[in-house]
Amino acid sequence: MAALPDLYDVYDKLRLSRTDKPDAEKTPEAFNGRFFDVTEAWLSEDEPGEAYPTGATTSSSSISDRRFGDFSLILRRIIVPQRKPQLQLEIQPISLRSEFRRAASHLSNAINLNGNPIVIPAPYSALYHARDELQTVIQRAGSDPLRQELLLLQWFQDEHMARATKEIQSSLDVGKISFDCLWALFKPGELLLLTIEAPMADRRSIFSCGVCLQYTTYEREGLWGVQIRHMAVGDGVVGTTDVQYTFPIFVGYKPIDSLPLYPLRYCKDEAHIRKELAERGRKYLRLCFSDHASPTRTSPVIQQYAGPVWTQAKQRSTKGCSLYDPPTTTIHGRVIIDLAGFVNENSVFQTKIISSNLRGSGKINTYDSSDYDTEHSASHVVSQQPRGTTAGEQVNNIDHLDSEALMAFPARIPGYSLVTKTVGFLAVDGIGPVAWETETVNDLMQRNRRMKQVHDIVAGFTYRAYSFGYSIAEKGRGLVFLFYGPSGGGKTLTSECVAESLARPLYRVNGSDLGSNTDEIETNLQLVFDRVARWEAILLLDEADAYMAERKDDSLERNTLVSILLRLLEHQSAIVVLTTNRYRSFDPAFHSRVHVRIQFPGLTADERKAVWRTSLTKAAASTQHAVEISDKDYERLGALELDGRSIHNAVRVAELSTRHKDGGITLGDIKSVLEISLDTVTETLRGQLEELCTV
Repeated sequence: MAALPDLYDVYDKLRLSRTDKPDAEKTPEAFNGRFFDVTEAWLSEDEPGEAYPTGATTSSSSISDRRFGDFSLILRRIIVPQRKPQLQLEIQPISLRSEFRRAASHLSNAINLNGNPIVIPAPYSALYHARDELQTVIQRAGSDPLRQELLLLQWFQDEHMARATKEIQSSLDVGKISFDCLWALFKPGELLLLTIEAPMADRRSIFSCGVCLQYTTYEREGLWGVQIRHMAVGDGVVGTTDVQYTFPIFVGYKPIDSLPLYPLRYCKDEAHIRKELAERGRKYLRLCFSDHASPTRTSPVIQQYAGPVWTQAKQRSTKGCSLYDPPTTTIHGRVIIDLAGFVNENSVFQTKIISSNLRGSGKINTYDSSDYDTEHSASHVVSQQPRGTTAGEQVNNIDHLDSEALMAFPARIPGYSLVTKTVGFLAVDGIGPVAWETETVNDLMQRNRRMKQVHDIVAGFTYRAYSFGYSIAEKGRGLVFLFYGPSGGGKTLTSECVAESLARPLYRVNGSDLGSNTDEIETNLQLVFDRVARWEAILLLDEADAYMAERKDDSLERNTLVSILLRLLEHQSAIVVLTTNRYRSFDPAFHSRVHVRIQFPGLTADERKAVWRTSLTKAAASTQHAVEISDKDYERLGALELDGRSIHNAVRVAELSTRHKDGGITLGDIKSVLEISLDTVTETLRGQLEELCTV
């Protein structure tokens, strides 16, 4: 329904102050149990006019409000120039208002049940959704005056709503609905099912659930919307948050279960959906309160993910804004689930937890949390609800949430991709535990002394170890490694293996991820340091030559980049690995910021053999075929003076070339791949390759 004219609330209060006695002076007998139809013609959008009985031809028939102030029900027709006429039913007697308030208590979010009078705008959805409760009240009514007023309310439904009610019922019987009757579908307090487009591996959409609060139309914008109450989590607090969803108006009749939002009872497999949603709610809570987090890591947790990602929209309107774009790509790999960190970085997603009860209004201690369940790719408006009393208390009954509360937790959760660096919302259904390759990595580590040393140092580092670093607060708490040597010598592999063996996230960043100008680079680099410290991750700042080169007078911009990195390294609190191929050209100031410097001259034969074995074992796992290479063949491959990256590339190509045939990768497949590289290697390596390929 369109909005009432401007200043109507002010006019209505003045009208009531002239005509109505205080509630304490009213008695049920002051009303005559009758109905009156009145028209109110406004002079302009801002100026109320006279009221007169509907059907009168001129305003000369106008009468004072006192003439119909004692009627039990008033049907008021409001006519404003250049506006669509508005109708509203007004319930005036104290006794009738009291009974209606009890019967329609579940509608408290849709209309003002404490108003004097209670105003029900057309199409009188409050009467429709409370019709069963009102019948019960009529049957129990004892006093004749009250029963007379209740019967008058029933008469109004029969007289003014019968045709619409019949049309609605006939549509619902066949599982369809028109836009004109859509309001009847959304009864406050009922569970609703929201469909979200999501290109998952096994489905094209996911569902979210919540309790209906209020249905609204925005005819000028061509939209209809529903306010829904969801469950949410923020800073250890579990409670509810209200969100408005809007969708385009449609023409004709639509199957109810084809709507983007509809009552759960119309779902074809309701029992299965309920079970699935409740289990996902438990999973959501496990992600928020992970048992796998360390004592110093509360919310952030590393997981495996395959599915779409919803990223923040670049442009938003002030009305019905869309906070994130529909997913256009999917990501695969490891992610970090970090609700609190995401909200700190993206304040537009803040929301207010307002209640501890999904269906009630009980206040709960809250804080500004992520609006991580603004579900639909259409527009929405975040509800501006009042805060609770005091921030910070945690709800202790998470394990005792009922099935409906579990069903109402979000379908998406904020996350960070460690592979693509994408930040956005991830489908909870696509998240799973990480399968750490500990055994393979440990086997490789036993063959590499440098790798084992780095592992032991990182394992002994703790983020709150104040014995490590300067005595000045928050300065020098991090641990910085410098790996230097030729490309392919194992610098990146060492970082990956150490992180894998310790089950820590590895956040790999290079220059292209940080931006192009100094201001952007400084902001992004600080953001990266904050993230890895929060996640207890290992930061791999790969190919950091541009940020570490010796400062000279001929390049102000380069000098600025070096100064930025020096300052941030001195104050950061994470584990950082810097890699470079040009150690000799470093600025001398970096020597005091780096705790451990390790040279990687190149892989030994045993190390190359271990890399071949590890890479081929992983390839065999992906193809589900055993590797058909003997220990003697591994000795031959280890003798080839190839760097680690070249070995990985060769195995990857061999894996692709053997997917169409039965059996695993053989030495012959490796030979075929290596023959392609004969023209791009040194003379020494070419001779080794030719000897291998002729064996």
